[in-house]
Amino acid sequence: MAMIINACKTCGGPVKRVGNYYVCEYCRNKWEIDGGNDIHAVDRANAWAALRNGDFEKATELFENIIVKEGKNHEAYWGRALALAGIVYVTDMNENKKVPTCNNITEDSFINNKDVQKAISLATADIADGYKQQAEYIEKVRIEWLEKASKEPAYDVFISFKDSDRENDIERTQDSIDAQDLYNALVAEGYKVFFSRISLRDKIAEQYEPYIYNAIKTAKVMIVFGERPEYFSSVWIKNEWSRFKTRIEKGEKHKNSLVVVYKNMSPADLPSVLKSRQCLNASDMTFLSDLTRHIKRVLEESKRNVHLEKIEITGGQIAKKASTIAVNSVQTREVGADAIVETSISEKQSISLIYTYLEERQWREATNLIEDVLFNNPSCAEAIWCRLLATYQATTSGELVKKISRFNANDYGSIEKVLNCASKDFAEKILVLLYDSEEKNSGEIYKKILEIILPFSFSKRQSKIDSAFDGVIERSKYGPFKLLLNTLESSDIDKYISYNYRYATVTFNIEEKIECLNNVLNVDGGNVDALRSVVYIDLVNNKSVQNIITDFESLLKYSTNAKKEVLSYLQWLGESLDTAEHCYFAKQLLRYYTDEVAKLKEYLITLSYKMIEKKFFEEVKYFLNLILSFEQNNSDIYWAICLMKIQARFEEDIVNKDTLIKDIPEFNKYLTFVDEKRRKECISISKKQEEQKLLRIKTNAEQKLLHIETKLDDEKDTLNKMNEMKFIRVSIIGRVVLLTVIIVSAIIVYSMLCYMHNTGNDVFGEYDQYIVGCALFAFIFCSFLSGAIRKEAFSYDVITALCYYALCSIFGGMFLIPKLKAELKKRSELIKEYGISKLSEFKDIIEKQKERIKQLEKEYQEMKDYVDSFK
Repeated sequence: MAMIINACKTCGGPVKRVGNYYVCEYCRNKWEIDGGNDIHAVDRANAWAALRNGDFEKATELFENIIVKEGKNHEAYWGRALALAGIVYVTDMNENKKVPTCNNITEDSFINNKDVQKAISLATADIADGYKQQAEYIEKVRIEWLEKASKEPAYDVFISFKDSDRENDIERTQDSIDAQDLYNALVAEGYKVFFSRISLRDKIAEQYEPYIYNAIKTAKVMIVFGERPEYFSSVWIKNEWSRFKTRIEKGEKHKNSLVVVYKNMSPADLPSVLKSRQCLNASDMTFLSDLTRHIKRVLEESKRNVHLEKIEITGGQIAKKASTIAVNSVQTREVGADAIVETSISEKQSISLIYTYLEERQWREATNLIEDVLFNNPSCAEAIWCRLLATYQATTSGELVKKISRFNANDYGSIEKVLNCASKDFAEKILVLLYDSEEKNSGEIYKKILEIILPFSFSKRQSKIDSAFDGVIERSKYGPFKLLLNTLESSDIDKYISYNYRYATVTFNIEEKIECLNNVLNVDGGNVDALRSVVYIDLVNNKSVQNIITDFESLLKYSTNAKKEVLSYLQWLGESLDTAEHCYFAKQLLRYYTDEVAKLKEYLITLSYKMIEKKFFEEVKYFLNLILSFEQNNSDIYWAICLMKIQARFEEDIVNKDTLIKDIPEFNKYLTFVDEKRRKECISISKKQEEQKLLRIKTNAEQKLLHIETKLDDEKDTLNKMNEMKFIRVSIIGRVVLLTVIIVSAIIVYSMLCYMHNTGNDVFGEYDQYIVGCALFAFIFCSFLSGAIRKEAFSYDVITALCYYALCSIFGGMFLIPKLKAELKKRSELIKEYGISKLSEFKDIIEKQKERIKQLEKEYQEMKDYVDSFK
């Protein structure tokens, strides 16, 4: 009896029965009516439930048990594929449906997964189509997320911990708080640490996996932190450390790189798998030092551990080749079919005379006669052709064709009219000339010619089209090439492929290359030559690594010699490598090589030196370590390591590098493998590098000494100026008081004169009061006029200011005022520069200036002694 299901097996959504299937309303997945026995049905239900809950390890185990019992159960194979890829279904808010998301992405294609292929082969057509659609979606997500992951930074340490405990209503666990303290401590030690609460805080929750994948892949050490036994076995924590443990088992990670840190619990309560790992108690006094010591050692040893995980792709597959091609076939008609028979003898004679005039270059006479013929017979093809000859002053048809680039739209219309009205023999001569004009004309001009002549059928048409194909392909004329493709029959599949591939290999235009190769692959998806060219285009155009790998995997599916493909691209990279993407592709490329990687030694050495030449010093480390893993007595490798460590592109760059090559351990190793002559050369280079470095140091020191000396002189000059400027800054009240004293003094003098006048002691006679009054007025006026009450006048000491007033009064500001004002202005600018408002500040500035000079003198002497040491 069929078992009724109430919820979708993959997403848990509601299902409804449609014919012989259940269809999920959320994820649109389709399920067969379960006709298995009750025992197996329960097993399947348990396996799907584990998958939905994210317990991928348990789900994998349950699906494997079902496969053992029911070897042809396509659902079990599909379920195991989903479990291994960590697939769970999440809600897509935009489309109000559930879509698969990956929680364990890998670098292996999901579509080519053996379980996926097995499920598709065992399922009915409808179910298989559903599997294919889901697989394509998952593959798209995998590629997208791998590309995201490739752009993320590498980590030294991954901290796995339980962040929240929803079941016990704990928003943030104590584990999370203590783990963050550990994170801070490790970051302070200089390690790059992945801590999800911080590292993922600006990421979208449904898309954490690319970043977690990158962190698990790149981290040299994983710390599993916990304070409760059950947290170590929680679904997502277990997912993280299980994935890391798998990489250890594959040899990708150091054997001691998984560290368990527990607190406030007994290590006996840890999961059995974790008990055998390095376990540290976070409560111990020496915990942090023990942990950092362990991490440091693992990181150092990991540098020497190069693991190459191979990817196997079944090659030699045969893609279904299309039987026909979709082309806009050109409708043809026989030339001469619409020809008008010339019966007039006089017309033939006129045409003959026209040719004579043309040969004699009598253009006017020929034109007049042509017009007469066309007046009587507007459809006379030869006359129309001769009019073109006369217009462009060509004596022969061949000469006219050479000038066809100067034709206008009416002239092209005349050609078409000639071919429509001409006799068969005359039309065929013109057609042959026009087909053969390809080499003499640009692609645009030849395209216009082809648009006119292709519809006309004649005895030599096919041979001329073949020649035209050869010409436009050789000279990369894409417009005419596309037109000529329309002359092919729908059954000319091989010609279509051949022409497109030939054009793609010749043209330098990338867009044209891609279009032609797509034409080939659209009808022959397994065309190895086209697929190989696509990968080269990806490399030249600096496509993303994931795009390149995807296209390369497509090539390997249909190629019969994977090793040859790998070698060809390694050779290309050794000659043309230019970007970091190329370096990453080279690294991935090695995984597809089916033989021992040691056989690639020469390719890898060439590639390594190319990376050094292009300054990819970090990227080349992997390849040099890989070579050392199977070849430890190769002098070229040790020399490459020396260049890498001092970051020199070529041998001649060594002398300009500050890192001494003699201090590189591999330098002595290299010298042990080379002959005496080479040793002496290298030692000479080393000596010269050291001399050049000392020379650079000395030159820099001398320049610095000169700089200090110049600065010291400037500071001393400034101090001297300050010492000369022993002034105070007069306040506004001081200015008012000073001005008041002057006015009062003037009034007193005036009063005394008035008194003397009243007592009969006239000094200036009867006009003395007027004279004194005018003098006093002039005194005060000149003081104002000369700027005596301006700020500049008070920016000096009091005595000078008083003298300034007196001089202004006596000389009326006519002689000394400009000079004094200039001096005061200069001193005012200095005051503004140092921001002095009172005498105490000025004294502080002088003291600071003296201290600065003292410090500079000390620096100067130290640098001078250092420079003298070179002598």
